[in-house]
Amino acid sequence: MASQMAVLVLVGLSLFVGIFATGGWGNVPLHDPRLNELTNYAINKLNTKEGNVYWSKLVQIKSASKQVVNGLRWKITFSWKPTRCTLQISLQAPDPNACEFDSDAQESTCTVELYEAPYYHDQPNTPREPQVTRLQCNQPQQKAKVATYNTRVGGAHPISNLDDETVVTAAKKAVERINMATNSMYLKSLIRIQSATRQETSGSRIRLKLAMGTSTCRKQGSQLFATVEHCPLAVNSVPEICSVSVELWQNKYDIESFSCSPQEETRFKRSVDENVVQMEQPILGGDDGHDIHYGMFQSFKMKFNKIYASKEEELRRFRIFQENMIKARKIQSMEMGTARYGATKFSDLTEEEFRKNYLSPAWKADNTMKKAKTPNIVAPDAFDWRDHNVVTEVKNQGSCGSCWAFSTTGNIEGQWALKKKNLVSLSEQELVDCDKVDQGCNGGLPSQAYKEIIRLGGLEGETDYPYKGRNDKCAMERSKVKVYINDSVTISTDEAQMATWLAANGPISIGINANAMQFYFGGISHPWKIFCSPENLDHGVLIVGYGLKGSEPYWIVKNSWGPTWGEKGYYLVYRGAGVCGLNRMPTSAVVK
Repeated sequence: MASQMAVLVLVGLSLFVGIFATGGWGNVPLHDPRLNELTNYAINKLNTKEGNVYWSKLVQIKSASKQVVNGLRWKITFSWKPTRCTLQISLQAPDPNACEFDSDAQESTCTVELYEAPYYHDQPNTPREPQVTRLQCNQPQQKAKVATYNTRVGGAHPISNLDDETVVTAAKKAVERINMATNSMYLKSLIRIQSATRQETSGSRIRLKLAMGTSTCRKQGSQLFATVEHCPLAVNSVPEICSVSVELWQNKYDIESFSCSPQEETRFKRSVDENVVQMEQPILGGDDGHDIHYGMFQSFKMKFNKIYASKEEELRRFRIFQENMIKARKIQSMEMGTARYGATKFSDLTEEEFRKNYLSPAWKADNTMKKAKTPNIVAPDAFDWRDHNVVTEVKNQGSCGSCWAFSTTGNIEGQWALKKKNLVSLSEQELVDCDKVDQGCNGGLPSQAYKEIIRLGGLEGETDYPYKGRNDKCAMERSKVKVYINDSVTISTDEAQMATWLAANGPISIGINANAMQFYFGGISHPWKIFCSPENLDHGVLIVGYGLKGSEPYWIVKNSWGPTWGEKGYYLVYRGAGVCGLNRMPTSAVVK
């Protein structure tokens, strides 16, 4: 009897312990990759606090635990430390991985508690935006930056006061020199002086790092100096960091050298397949927009290097961002394929701005075009012309509605490569400037462009007639023509016949409704017609192949928004249902 009682007691204790453990905190291995994501998310919150001067980054995760409740609660203790990269509230923070720690600064230790809702785990492809419920840090006194560098005779030393008259004058002279050297019709604006050093030689040598961007101001006469306050940045401007060396002697500023390089437009992460580079998960908000907070917008700004001319403009863009994330959420919730939608580089643009700058006015079919014959062959289950050296790299049309020109040249590049065994990257700018029927950056149609190319006598190569992304005077030289075409045809709207024609004859120019593309990240897109009417075609693209993933047939569509958009510049669209009207206007040039 005593032994039976002992067994019952042990069972009862084990049950009690089990019940007590449910919902309790458990340790998390420090190598768990999710810890780095959550910790850096918390540090990002700290970096964007008002009053921070220097960008800080993670030193070490010291401990971590999690609690399974209605979702997940995380508790992480970590240390972080300032780098030598400065941060100003109105500007984008630099990539922390490119910034060295300030060896003279002290570490801070923080404890953060975060909460993740349960649906994040039920839907692994859904982006996870945690909620910070507590963030407590010790803040040791930092040494003044002036005292953190040792100077030596003849050596360069940092200038702590970037508002110093000598530094400002040197920066102004540098901006004038850079604007004089560039062929752009638009001034480059000075966003900020990022850093400055001074070295005493026979005179003084000042080295500057300047953050700059392309403005909306045209060059006029001797006007070569511009700041963001006077010349706002263009919507599609990619920030540049310019390193400049200035020789100062007898109050004269001589620009010895300068070099500028654009910052990355977005960040990437490697998938398990090292040959595939994917965008980070999109950011989505709720139906009412209340969960689309300013911290999400700050993350969006950092990811896409967004810089605005004023606080008022930034607030306006935040409101647009909120509205767009609500729209992306609705598209995602009704997606019939595997596509992911969220915050892309276009998410701070209104629908009107997006259409004006990146799309083409509504397309209309040309019923006078000859009809192509569908080859009498059995098409393979999958085919990709990128594997056969007939497709050029993904290009970027910028904020110019010249998609029709890229769709046209992409088709002709393929036709010429197949017929002449020579892949040539062709000039879209020639079509923008010299096509008298279409409207350049204000839209056009491949069916009209084919006829204009025949009238012009052909197309120059990209290197001879480079792309500018704006309407300009025709500067075509017939002696530099690289390719010609003989005719053009319209292809069957039956998608099975389209696939057969493509496999036999090359990439196809098409029109598509691009409504869902503004927020597309990747996957096979199959939005409902209410989001993507097949009647309203407004974007020119190029089908280069097709495939089958599981039970999902899809088209491989080459876009012209650069390789950082979508699937490395490509759009995968469900095949067989006329999605977004992609089968309404398939055409091709004819090269004999």
